Amino acid sequence: MTSVDKGWAVGLVRTGRAWDRTSALGEQQLVAEHMAYLGRLMEAGEVTQAGPVIGLDQGPAEDGLIAIIVYAVDADRAREIAFSDPAVRGGLIGVDIRPWFTAA
Repeated sequence: MTSVDKGWAVGLVRTGRAWDRTSALGEQQLVAEHMAYLGRLMEAGEVTQAGPVIGLDQGPAEDGLIAIIVYAVDADRAREIAFSDPAVRGGLIGVDIRPWFTAA
């Protein structure tokens, strides 16, 4: 089975309605819960990479982009995973899931 057959997805993480625009990434509520959730997903093999595209002491990009998550599952499963994230449920972030078509 190639990575094309397996199904991959990428999540574009942007600020949500509960994001405090006066605080940097490292100071936001629910970050610890979000990181613990990602850790469990990595241990389970459903997420392979995740990380910010801004420094912990910085605010979001102009379009709200703050991080990228690479899921080792198809886009439908990635959406289920993303919508169960405590930071998504709490409104801190939103995750735009896209299928990712990788080379074999």
